[in-house]
Amino acid sequence: MPEKLIKAKEEYNKNPIKFSAEECDSYRQMIEIFDGKRKAPKSEKLSQMSATEKRDGAKLGRDLVAFCDKADESNYLNIVRNSHDREMRTCKVSSQTFKQSFQPAPQFSGEMPVWIAKSAPDGECGIVQLSRFESEKFNKSNYLYWKYIARKAVTNPNGTTSFGIACKGFDENEYVYDWREKEHQLGCDYIKFTVF
Repeated sequence: MPEKLIKAKEEYNKNPIKFSAEECDSYRQMIEIFDGKRKAPKSEKLSQMSATEKRDGAKLGRDLVAFCDKADESNYLNIVRNSHDREMRTCKVSSQTFKQSFQPAPQFSGEMPVWIAKSAPDGECGIVQLSRFESEKFNKSNYLYWKYIARKAVTNPNGTTSFGIACKGFDENEYVYDWREKEHQLGCDYIKFTVF
């Protein structure tokens, strides 16, 4: 967060932001709606909001109005903090399609079959796919069950993509997609469906 605040501070000092009178009026109306002092234009939408959404909406509205009343760096940074807080309580869901070719890994006696990704360094970052499928038997069954382990390595960490993204920032963690059923406890107030 400090990095985000430093960047927001620099941006604000280079080009101070000021809301129009119409914008400020709409933020004040928003607070009155959340406080129950004014009827919402689309009351069905408001009734579908959770208590968390209403609380966060009212807090954002108050921060925006405070900035309308006194357009200074401190009030601007409160809006940025508010946005960051909500972002940290938002789980992002995305999916991508891709193709990978696999080949059997060298087999050692007594080991279960493993298939490894066929890969050579690719792109400006020299990304090598290290993904694999690992097999196992369950409860003395004759069936093989497979889990997919996704991982990549950056062989040119000092490079930059054509979009200006530093290669050293790419995720090289390992992710296991298991055939077993799992439950995950998520600390999300919001779920955002996104392409990234």
